[in-house]
Amino acid sequence: MPNENFGNKPVNNVCLTKIKVLEKFIKGFKTTYITYLTQNKITMRTKNVLLLLVITGLSAAILGSCKKEEIPTLETIAVSAIMSTTAQSGGKITDDGGADISSRGVCWSTVSEPNINNSITTDGGGVGSFASEITGLKPNTTYYIRAYATNSAGTGYGNELSFTTENGQSNGLPTVQTLDVSNIGGTAAR
Repeated sequence: MPNENFGNKPVNNVCLTKIKVLEKFIKGFKTTYITYLTQNKITMRTKNVLLLLVITGLSAAILGSCKKEEIPTLETIAVSAIMSTTAQSGGKITDDGGADISSRGVCWSTVSEPNINNSITTDGGGVGSFASEITGLKPNTTYYIRAYATNSAGTGYGNELSFTTENGQSNGLPTVQTLDVSNIGGTAAR
């Protein structure tokens, strides 16, 4: 949701719409209200006091829900299942900043303070916890990672963590796995 200015103050489009609706309502209400009061011979001072009370109450009710949007607040979940080219992490969004979360995931880099301009996962939207599969890593490399969440106010980041990927292959030789033997026969086994 982009922001616009009302007077000299920035407001989001939802609040701007509410302000415009309130302005139209007040203009129409004021004309109808003053006509009614005049026909019923109520004094001008009483008219002004009643009008002020009605406008103040409506303004508070309508504009009270206009909250300044802020960037989301979140935590980075510990890195796990670290292999030579993959790992797992995620995040927990604790505050959406007053606006819908449009994108979330983790970002990583080989230098500190990774951001969404580095490598990222995209793990949907909304608040709460999410899991991320990190791929495309290099063996035996240290990475820095942070969870991120984006709303209309901007992108917030979780705490930074670091991890080092596995070496991959020992001494350049392939890894061999021995399986259990079954169905042993005279000349074959599985």
